[in-house]
Amino acid sequence: MLRVTVICMVVISFVARAAAEGPIVAVFDMEDQGSGLEHTVLVRLTDYLATRLTEGGYRVIPRSQVKERLLEAKKESYKKCYDQGCQIELGRELAAQKSLATTILKIGGECQLTSVLYDLKKSTTELAASAEAPCEEKALLEALKKVAAKLAKPLSEGEISAEAARETLQVMTRLEQLKKEKRKLEAEARAAEEKRREEEKKQQELAARAEQARREAERAQQEAERARQEAERARREAEATRSETAASRAFWARFKDSLRFEMEIRGDFWGNEFVGEEGGYFDSSAEIDHNETLLYRGSQDNPDVPDAYINGRKLTGQIGVGGRLGLRMMKYHTVFLIVDYLWQDWAGDTRDGQLLDWSLSFGVIRVGGGYRFSYPLLGWLEPYIEAAMGADIYLPTTAARRHGDEVTLEPLDESPLAVMLGAGVRFSFLDHLYASIGYLWDLPIGKLTCSSWLLAAGAYF
Repeated sequence: MLRVTVICMVVISFVARAAAEGPIVAVFDMEDQGSGLEHTVLVRLTDYLATRLTEGGYRVIPRSQVKERLLEAKKESYKKCYDQGCQIELGRELAAQKSLATTILKIGGECQLTSVLYDLKKSTTELAASAEAPCEEKALLEALKKVAAKLAKPLSEGEISAEAARETLQVMTRLEQLKKEKRKLEAEARAAEEKRREEEKKQQELAARAEQARREAERAQQEAERARQEAERARREAEATRSETAASRAFWARFKDSLRFEMEIRGDFWGNEFVGEEGGYFDSSAEIDHNETLLYRGSQDNPDVPDAYINGRKLTGQIGVGGRLGLRMMKYHTVFLIVDYLWQDWAGDTRDGQLLDWSLSFGVIRVGGGYRFSYPLLGWLEPYIEAAMGADIYLPTTAARRHGDEVTLEPLDESPLAVMLGAGVRFSFLDHLYASIGYLWDLPIGKLTCSSWLLAAGAYF
């Protein structure tokens, strides 16, 4: 403020006649402080101001010379020589008497246009002018006309009047106020920026906490989902276990309800040889080695009679009767036990080559156990197949010699094991009774295989 007062006192006390020719002025580029105008617009406005000053009586140094001098002085750029010291020094080097510094300062929504004329010889402010306009090129152009007119007015009157001095004082005072307001606004802007940064930091912290809370909620949701899936899996397993238990119970209930005992009597008819090896008997009245494969040997009491080994060659007939006890399960499956008594007729010749035909009848006990599968095609008609494992036990028998006496024949000491295969069809009637017809293959291990028809009748209970 003291500097402004001193400058104003100097201006007010200075009264001089204007020279015959106007003073030489170096016009510098306008300094932009917030207007937002492009540099090319500022250059055009500066050129226009220089033209208006020339019209008002000032002699303006060509601005191209100012730019060349700046380049010679190795300045960074022409537009950056804004401070008063730089302009005074450069103006003196250009042999100018005065320099003009112009500033566009944006305050609120308007631009304040100020121009200050410096006396380079006295290093003092000689004159100042200002105008207010919107921050647009056309409006600022009109404001420059007013500023140029104010700066040229003292030249037209021939002296710097007291009114011009007062106006200069007002302009300088206003400029100082504007600068203070600018500094205040800048301080407020910095405070607002600092507050904005603090708010932004708080918002970032809040956002970070919110993101952390969201992630924790998401993790909790995932854990809850996993727990729900575990519970669902446990529920399904429990349900499956209950279903399996229920199915198992239902199965065993159906199984128990399906159990039926079967008891039948049956007969074997029309047996015949099927395939196999020779088998036979030996004479138990003769003292011989039982390991020999003999069917019949002459008695030692008649040494003149040649030994006769009779071999079973062909089964000529079979008839038998027996019983079967079975347990039927789930409608299709039956396990059973069988006991049969068979009477077989065999025929053959002697081993020594003599053509002496013979025939022999003997009894066989057949026992075994097996499995039968039957499928009801109709309610009363069931085809079946079965397989059993057991033994064919041959009983001792007697045979007459050619001389009329009898000998006791014992079966050979061989394995009695046999496999039995059968197939047939069963007919049901009167709810619990049935009859069946089938065919049975009897396969003694190492002996002749025989077969026969089976007729049976039985009951369920």
